[in-house]
Amino acid sequence: AAGTVLLGKTNMVEFAYGGNAAVSYFGAVHNPWSLDRNPGGSSSGSAAAIASRLCYGALGSDTAGSVRQPASLCGIVGLKPTFGLVSTRGVVPLSWSCDHVGPMTRTVEDNALMLQAIGGD
Repeated sequence: AAGTVLLGKTNMVEFAYGGNAAVSYFGAVHNPWSLDRNPGGSSSGSAAAIASRLCYGALGSDTAGSVRQPASLCGIVGLKPTFGLVSTRGVVPLSWSCDHVGPMTRTVEDNALMLQAIGGD
């Protein structure tokens, strides 16, 4: 959206289901601030990539904290938008009434810009 360039994909907990990033098909995700600490839930790969300054921002899926928990544990900004503001098209539903796609960034200002780019009119 809005001229965004996709740079890649990050590791995550399978089916976005779980809070333990050590359990992942492609191997454990590590917290970039301390390798022995948990980086959070299913969107932990996105949070770790942002905290490591590998990317400006990333998207995560949040049903029960999977954007907010990794953001908090990796020291970045994560937001679960108001229901319906950001399309969930292409997301495999875990709970259609709770699933959200949310932006993850290093700063609040960057998060607002990203939300504006991916949000509805």
